[in-house]
Amino acid sequence: MAFAPFDIAALVKQINSSSNSLSQGKDEDARQQCLAAARSLCSALETPLDSALRLCYSDHAYRAAIRIGIELKLFEKLGSGNDQTATTSELANATGADPELLAAMGTIYEVDADKFLPTALSKALAISTYSDGIIFSQDVINRALESLHEYLARNKYRNPIEPTNAAFQLAFNTSDHVWEYLQKNDPQKMAQFNNHMASTQAGLPTSLSDPRFYPFNERLVMDADKAEDAVFMVDVAGGKGHDLVEICRNHPDFPGLLVLQEQQSVIAEATGLEPRIQTMVHDFFSPQPVESARVYHLHRILHDWPDNLAHDILSHIRTAMKPGYSKLLINEIVIPAKGAHLASTGLDLVMMAVFSAAQRTEDGWKRLLEGTGFRVLGIWEGECGGESLIECEVAS
Repeated sequence: MAFAPFDIAALVKQINSSSNSLSQGKDEDARQQCLAAARSLCSALETPLDSALRLCYSDHAYRAAIRIGIELKLFEKLGSGNDQTATTSELANATGADPELLAAMGTIYEVDADKFLPTALSKALAISTYSDGIIFSQDVINRALESLHEYLARNKYRNPIEPTNAAFQLAFNTSDHVWEYLQKNDPQKMAQFNNHMASTQAGLPTSLSDPRFYPFNERLVMDADKAEDAVFMVDVAGGKGHDLVEICRNHPDFPGLLVLQEQQSVIAEATGLEPRIQTMVHDFFSPQPVESARVYHLHRILHDWPDNLAHDILSHIRTAMKPGYSKLLINEIVIPAKGAHLASTGLDLVMMAVFSAAQRTEDGWKRLLEGTGFRVLGIWEGECGGESLIECEVAS
């Protein structure tokens, strides 16, 4: 439902309408509509001074408080119960910090004066897959973003296209690509990133293995080679195998084998996988060694690379594909022509600052894929700001 971004009465009406749908049960569309209207309502109600104070102080203080809470293990100490309150003194004793250093700022629920309960966010921040993402973003992404204005000014505001010449390189005083730099200088950050990706990718509402989102059996399984040694899917740069694990869970009767391809350091962390998931060290800038698989899958990979290098990655996969049989599936954000979500535009700037890359529009994806010899068969659109699934085949 469309609404005027600064029409307060219309926004309140939209929130009331969406909340009625939410009260009747889980409805993701209603939740997204309510959330978008609530954010617009906050923008409409804020004065310029309110906004300036938030941007100058509150937002920065909030991120600092979250980081301190993570390092103190505050959110773990607070626990996961919904009825047991804690006081500042109790939390100070549990963490070893002075009471004056503990601040809520909405992350934990202030029931009364000096009485706090955990929230859904604080419970999540007690889990390493979430807290690792906060630490990685503050220590790596934020530093690149803070240097973006200086980088663009030095380069006369030209759009960056070289992965080793971005705001990241300026911020960290290096000529290495971000992944190469972190592997050499801070492998713990790489481990935190991979851990965070495992949580944010697995089980997404846009998971390719979720039949509510994508007709997995109809599009992939029905016409697949049923031989035991046939490769059903190659997950290129698939992290620790989270997507393949989801496939095994949701579609245990898929035919053949799954292949997880990654860098050696990531493969070493991909433990406890099912026997049908084979691991393989592979650099996607080199020829694809697995030929004629039913599916080649790329999840959040191409947005890390400008078009010329994304073209190289895709070309290697296309060469290995069997025309008329193999399919390429790409899980990525597809930015709409208008009304792009804050999460999408924010990630677009992150891609620019860290990788000299970008999130792509539907036209941008089609140009890239058609220019590499693919035909787009369909795009299954995710929720607002979420990922979509692009299905392709080798063009005839």
